[in-house]
Amino acid sequence: MKKEEVFIDLSKCSEEEIIKIYHVLNDKNENIYHSDRMILKKGKFENRFPYLTLNSGYTQWMSTFVNIHGKTELTYPEFIKLFEGGEYDWWIKIESEADLPKEAGDYWVFWDNKVIIQYWFTIGDYALKNQTQDWMQVVTHYQPIRKPLPPLH
Repeated sequence: MKKEEVFIDLSKCSEEEIIKIYHVLNDKNENIYHSDRMILKKGKFENRFPYLTLNSGYTQWMSTFVNIHGKTELTYPEFIKLFEGGEYDWWIKIESEADLPKEAGDYWVFWDNKVIIQYWFTIGDYALKNQTQDWMQVVTHYQPIRKPLPPLH
């Protein structure tokens, strides 16, 4: 995935993550729009437009609420990985309970090192007890099923 094809929703990031985004972009000599530079550097979202994306017309990173159609939303780890090593491995390896999904939702799972299936992960007392056992025994990797963007026309 290329940086021109992605965006990150800053409203979903912590202050520390926003500061890290600034440092990663700055360390890679990425051009950041001047008013967004200070916001990222301070780690404060400050009710700006939530989406940080590369504006290809100006070749700089800027916050916006438009121009994201056709782009893929990345989570914070995915965004950082894009700059730290190129392509992001969308699969999350389960090595401990800490690696399990943090949100309920639909996921692709690699089941018993044999097959990829769609699976709903539930959050709650029952789920934590039973699904955790199931996932720790037979699911080796998972990735969220990404909601597609609406059509342009």
